[in-house]
Amino acid sequence: MKRHSLLALLLCGLFLYTSPLEAATLEIPIDQVRELSPPDTLQAERFLIKFSLPKELDGATIDFAQLEIKLDIEQAENKPVTLECCPLVKEWNAEMVSWSQPWSNAGGDLSDSNKTVFVLYSGGETFCRANITHLVQAWANGETNYGLILKAVRDKNLSLSRLDSPNLPPGVKARIKVWYTSKEAE
Repeated sequence: MKRHSLLALLLCGLFLYTSPLEAATLEIPIDQVRELSPPDTLQAERFLIKFSLPKELDGATIDFAQLEIKLDIEQAENKPVTLECCPLVKEWNAEMVSWSQPWSNAGGDLSDSNKTVFVLYSGGETFCRANITHLVQAWANGETNYGLILKAVRDKNLSLSRLDSPNLPPGVKARIKVWYTSKEAE
């Protein structure tokens, strides 16, 4: 068995073991997704993801939350790819956003201090799941939700594309699954 397959099995086991069984569950559809590319390339390097938290999460304890998205990862060499999922800190709209607008920093205004980092061990079409529990908890506690940015840690030989996925309902490009305990249940 390849090392990556063994690691994937261990990670799946960890996910199954840590998924709360008693918690209520929500699936939050993504409102907007936008690919961003720097002006000197046509390759998408970042994805902006926007969604609205339902009212039932206000003040709730977030037991577990994960972003699910299918990506096509093209790279020159078959090596692990490190991705970061960071909260955005500025309002944006998918129809009006670009690499440089409306941002103060080209490529998006984001918070590096509250990011999630994960590694993918396969190139090509990959169904990604990222643990974003701490981000959703912050938003449930009242921090402003401007959405997320998904970006590859700098690799000039990498290209990302978002794909439809058989793991998601028809027409859904990405979603967030949340297991939570309501404020009333605590």
